[in-house]
Amino acid sequence: MKPEGQASNAPGTVIVRDLAFHYPPLRPGLAPVQALDGISFRAEPGQTVGIYGSGGSGKSTLCLALNGIVPQTTGGIVRGEVTIGGWSTRTRPIAQLSSRVAVVFQNPDTSLIGRSVEDEVAFGPENLGVPPAEIERRIETTLDRVGMGAYRWQRSSELSGGEKQRVVVAAALAMEPAVLVLDEPTAALDPHGTTAVVDVLRALIAEKRTTIILAAQDPDLLAALSDELLILDAGRVVRRGTPQEVFMHGSELRKIGLTAPPLLDLAERLNAMLGTDFGFLEHAVALQSLTDALERRPPALRDSVPSSVT
Repeated sequence: MKPEGQASNAPGTVIVRDLAFHYPPLRPGLAPVQALDGISFRAEPGQTVGIYGSGGSGKSTLCLALNGIVPQTTGGIVRGEVTIGGWSTRTRPIAQLSSRVAVVFQNPDTSLIGRSVEDEVAFGPENLGVPPAEIERRIETTLDRVGMGAYRWQRSSELSGGEKQRVVVAAALAMEPAVLVLDEPTAALDPHGTTAVVDVLRALIAEKRTTIILAAQDPDLLAALSDELLILDAGRVVRRGTPQEVFMHGSELRKIGLTAPPLLDLAERLNAMLGTDFGFLEHAVALQSLTDALERRPPALRDSVPSSVT
């Protein structure tokens, strides 16, 4: 991994260096409200970086800092630097940044404007002055990518929650961003809608065309999709690494109100009891690892294990 301080003009490179931010005081006479404190990380083109933290940890503020809303719209006190392909999110106009970075928020109803699906997807490119023929191509392409091509002429207000969120993702992709930021994209969805949106994200990640920053409170989602994971607490990065590396510190996570995926939590507990080095994230891998471990046991001990376990 390249150091955060090394600049890059590749549109999909995200560099956050020593970012600290205070929101303006809630009312005159009060102190500014600190949200971020010394955040540093780097995401390369095509990489997926997960941001994991409880409510109030700074995840949403960090997402807004990636497209310039923080601090350009919110105001406040900022220190450090955020660049998207060399563009500073403090000085580059938000309208221009939107051609390079798109954000998908938790509740799709706050992003949709009640028109048809086609209009939702066309809205962003129209504001960028994209020619009509190119807008038409983007509508067809992005709706197909999220599995919503058959809904093109339906009113967005008539869609389910999962369908709405897929349209929001399509609208973001229609801007052809180098960076896609998702802030709790499945938190407001039912299980069916969550599965549909996660399938879309898996497909996007497999393409390796877009840098993805995914903020969530769902450890299973982050473990499944992230290349690198940052743990936020009180506006600071308290741990970073691959999902396996980060989630193997379950006791540390529990102290700040977070949990590891159940399989990794099981692996950590088995390691503590047996001196093993399990680190499985998938059921098939867990089954194979445990089966192999049993096979390596002395025959007398192996034969004492109930058949229901194996």
